[in-house]
Amino acid sequence: MKYITTLFLLISSFSYSQKTVKYDKCKFQKDEYDKFTKESVKQTKGKAIFMNLSRSVVVQGFKVDNRKYLEITVIDNHLFGFKEGGSFMLMLDDEEVVDLKFENSIVADYINAGSFDIWKARVLFSLNEEIFNKLVKSNVYEFRYYTSDGYVEKKIKEKYINNIASVLKCIE
Repeated sequence: MKYITTLFLLISSFSYSQKTVKYDKCKFQKDEYDKFTKESVKQTKGKAIFMNLSRSVVVQGFKVDNRKYLEITVIDNHLFGFKEGGSFMLMLDDEEVVDLKFENSIVADYINAGSFDIWKARVLFSLNEEIFNKLVKSNVYEFRYYTSDGYVEKKIKEKYINNIASVLKCIE
């Protein structure tokens, strides 16, 4: 019985370590060389920073040659829009706020999801070197974004707090 318990613990710990390694690896939706523009293009797969039954927020790292971006996708069960000049704010672990500005007004796209309707907006924020480095070196604990109806503010669960840093590290 002692050997079976030891074997089970070994298998469990090996399985857990495999999941951890797999989680930490970079996964790309796009990793290619554009033959027309002669530029390297990388886009990570999305990682959630918030998710519930009515709303989700997903982030991706995006890089074209040396230009780096944070792509944020917001999905909601109500129509929403972002106003030009509005903000998507990220609260870092040292309570510093990174304020990303919407360059254009955006209205969410309608998506019919069978028995219910959802609205989706995708925004690409250009990151200068200073902001990029802050986001790579910090965890984000809370966010706020402004819509045409006011603002949405949410705390990020512990399991999601390093997802922004994680996707951005993949495009360093």
